[in-house]
Amino acid sequence: AMLGPVTDAYRGQAGAIRADARSLLAVIDDLDLAARLEEGALPRHSQPVALAPLVASIVEELAPLARARGALLETSAADVVIESDARAVERLVARLAATMLGTGSPGERLVLDVAPGSDGVWLTITRPAALVGRDDAALFAHDDEVPGDGSLLGLGFALRLVRNLAHELGGALTIGADRMTLRLPAVLGGSNARARGA
Repeated sequence: AMLGPVTDAYRGQAGAIRADARSLLAVIDDLDLAARLEEGALPRHSQPVALAPLVASIVEELAPLARARGALLETSAADVVIESDARAVERLVARLAATMLGTGSPGERLVLDVAPGSDGVWLTITRPAALVGRDDAALFAHDDEVPGDGSLLGLGFALRLVRNLAHELGGALTIGADRMTLRLPAVLGGSNARARGA
């Protein structure tokens, strides 16, 4: 106002600065989380966590990334409630989904699914075509940047972070031929409780 109208060039620069700041904050957040996991100092507050609304919220939050990648992220979430730390579960699922979406190709359809499993609850997401043919060791060691997913630390770092956070929550990350699976324990209710006759 005092200096006159802002030109489109300055608006573009401001947008780029905001995007860079978000990426930098995401890096700091991921490094902080990795350090806390390594030190065993991650604060945890166990409470009932409804996975269907949590996953729906993550899919909505990642919609701009999906549009930017030209990919489609969908969800099929069962009505499952687990006892865990809500913030940690959200970070776990969001980081895995963003990483897979960041490696997705234009026109690719990724599905984030939640279902009762034999040993808790299983959250699965489609493995993008770009990652097919790489074994676990290659994926965990692959530290190229994941385009646009908010992390500049690379695919391997993101997968190691997800694996370690899942382990901290009593679960595990499994890499299959066509999907990644997060297994989380301590299911309280919803579909899984009914499936087990609870």
